[in-house]
Amino acid sequence: MANKIRLKNYKMKWIIVAVVAIIFMVYIILHIYSWYRNGTKTETVVKDAINDSIKTTALIIRDETVVYGKDKGILMNCVEDGERVSKGGVISQIYKDEQQVADKLEMKQIEREIEALKKLNVSSEAVSRGPEYIDKQINDELRENFIKINNCIYADIKKHKENVLNLINERQAVLGKVDNFFGRISQLQERKNELLKNDIENVGTINSDYAGYFVSRTDGYEEYINYNNINNLTLDDLNFEKYQSKNYNNSIGKIIKSVDWYVACKITASDAMKISKGDIMQIEIPSAITDAIPCKVVSINQKSKDEEALLILSCNRMDKMLSTIRNEDVEIIINKYSGLKVNINALREKTLSKKIEEDGKEKTIEKKVRGVYVKYGNNVMFKEVYTLYTGSQYIICDDSVDKSLLFSEDTLQVGDEVIIEGMDLYDGKYVR
Repeated sequence: MANKIRLKNYKMKWIIVAVVAIIFMVYIILHIYSWYRNGTKTETVVKDAINDSIKTTALIIRDETVVYGKDKGILMNCVEDGERVSKGGVISQIYKDEQQVADKLEMKQIEREIEALKKLNVSSEAVSRGPEYIDKQINDELRENFIKINNCIYADIKKHKENVLNLINERQAVLGKVDNFFGRISQLQERKNELLKNDIENVGTINSDYAGYFVSRTDGYEEYINYNNINNLTLDDLNFEKYQSKNYNNSIGKIIKSVDWYVACKITASDAMKISKGDIMQIEIPSAITDAIPCKVVSINQKSKDEEALLILSCNRMDKMLSTIRNEDVEIIINKYSGLKVNINALREKTLSKKIEEDGKEKTIEKKVRGVYVKYGNNVMFKEVYTLYTGSQYIICDDSVDKSLLFSEDTLQVGDEVIIEGMDLYDGKYVR
């Protein structure tokens, strides 16, 4: 009998232990759930700008004609790439041998240096600019040069180098470390007189048959697409593989006859729906320029609305780098949106209600609106947003929206902490 009682008490003891353990585990689970349920992750709202743009590869089309040289003599170009020439203007000079060309180039360099030093003599007498101003100019020149090198733009390195050296010389003069540059000018003039004793006169010239912009090299695709047939291009015309690039024997470059040039590129059907003929946009060409240039939509050619399209843009800006590009990676900026940048994970929908007066009677109306939950201390509040742009990761909200466009008349502000991760959010909820 005693054994039965002990066995019964033993079983009861384990039942109680098991019940207590289950209650304890339920408590732990509920505590963990509550911790996760009230936990949040936030991001601070900042003001920013986002481009609605298309990144693609483009073909540059210009109205250009090849310039040919002569069989005899050594050529020296008189104009730089992208420089404007008039009809009949001299493009190149012809010399008997390479030594003549070398002497002529040295002469030009000497003349540039003499001119720069004469200007420095004038500025050192006037002392019109302080060293701080000159230092800023030196930094600006170096910064611009570094930006161009970073973007693989090497055409103006020599120009920036000469500008920096001239500014350093000017700084020396302003600080009184040199009285003047007459000694150096005298040395250069002596060297110039020595060169003048040599025979450095050209024996002929090559003149331009057209007015336009000169480029000192060809790429074999000058006749790839008919400039005057731009509106009839198709996507097949962008296929370089089907075209055998030409080798223009004895060519010295080309003349771009018009300041107007075109950008032809393939875009998706969805991107084509965002664009209309005549739209004014901007285009970035990192290999050639550091800023965006304006362009206009000339045509959008596609077989059907569901297929890829050929986009043709026109531009009328011309410089040294733009005159030499052909097949380039570009970014076409359709629109630029400025406002409050918000993580798209914060975007939610909520049905709001408010009371209005109608025919003298109070009435409650409801509307489902888009918005975000904002964390204030340890509490949550819903704020409506007016979206300008929706991307894959962020949205841009209007920070100065007319309140009449909002149902709640309350919207986001810079510095708000929006909740991007959180469970069962509602107004007034306590969160960590």
